[in-house]
Amino acid sequence: MKNATSLLAVAVATALTAGCASTPKDTTPLRETAILTSKYSLAGNILPDSRGTQTVYTRPDRRRIDYTLKFDNWFMNSMFGGSDTSHIMRLDNNLLWVLDNDDETYKECPLTGCGASMWEQMKAKMDSGEMQADDSSDDDYDPSAGGSCELTPLKPTFKVTPKATGRVVNGFTADQYIASWEIGVKDQHGNVDKNLFTLDFWMVDADAAMQRSWQINGQFQQRYLAKVAGDNPMARYLSEDVYKVISGIAGDTDKQLLSSTSPIVQKLNALEGYPVSLKFEWYVESNTCPEERRMQAEAGQQEEPAGFGGGMGSISSIAGSLLKEQASQQAADYFKPDPNEPVLKYIYDVTGIEVSQQRDSRFNVPADYDLTDRR
Repeated sequence: MKNATSLLAVAVATALTAGCASTPKDTTPLRETAILTSKYSLAGNILPDSRGTQTVYTRPDRRRIDYTLKFDNWFMNSMFGGSDTSHIMRLDNNLLWVLDNDDETYKECPLTGCGASMWEQMKAKMDSGEMQADDSSDDDYDPSAGGSCELTPLKPTFKVTPKATGRVVNGFTADQYIASWEIGVKDQHGNVDKNLFTLDFWMVDADAAMQRSWQINGQFQQRYLAKVAGDNPMARYLSEDVYKVISGIAGDTDKQLLSSTSPIVQKLNALEGYPVSLKFEWYVESNTCPEERRMQAEAGQQEEPAGFGGGMGSISSIAGSLLKEQASQQAADYFKPDPNEPVLKYIYDVTGIEVSQQRDSRFNVPADYDLTDRR
């Protein structure tokens, strides 16, 4: 019995020694790194409901974001499953690595992305002129797109309103602000299409860790913008100032370092503190040109008046392209947004902020991951 016990001890010791030997010790340098952990959810009638987590590691010249994602719907989870991915942005060598942590594979891409994204398709269409109206030869904006229903842009409105103070959110004592931006058009009969975007912020007084995180993330954002702004399609819609202010509200950049004469930028920049919770909602109301919509539905046409009512390009037009063989009034009615329900809702909650020493290996592809694509 004594010999058996001894043999068992030797076997266990040998197995442990072999296991330790197979995992080399990480000796890469330790350097200061900002770390932010969060959870998020995405909902609305233009995307499947989903939720997940993010962990963001940032240095002035590199960033890693670890994502998890899971669909709320059983069928979507059965079809696509959850995901565990990482994006590593290396400004020092102008590369983006996209890691699939489930399959232990990765792609190597330019900083601007891996291609075939919505933004790159948009950029290609803009470069080729496809996104301009085919029947318009001048550069002036025509809300009616030359149709029989005349549409006139409404004056945009933007405001920031304090709502509540001293509430505990995600373990932080925070104050609430709501920013709202409304744009729209009206037809000759007074019918109105509207897009309302709301941002609900919960802000806390920044402590030392948050302040240092702002500094590190701000250095990264500034360098990132300098490298990709010219190739980023969103740069055509957002000025660098607005981009930086939005990054500041999201806790990515120190807002106090920004200055602008834009009223919107100034109002956003006036929000005090660090955001620990954010809710974005997009509401769409579509009422213009009812007779034209009816006639098009009867004719089985896929397109509708080029107003703002359908959102980015028109939700019912998108629906029509997906349902070409069922171009009917029922399809158009089904996809007409309910003005009281958001077509898109995004909720983002910070669960932790710290600045600590992290190994350089955090920002490298693991040695046992296989390369599946290089662009």
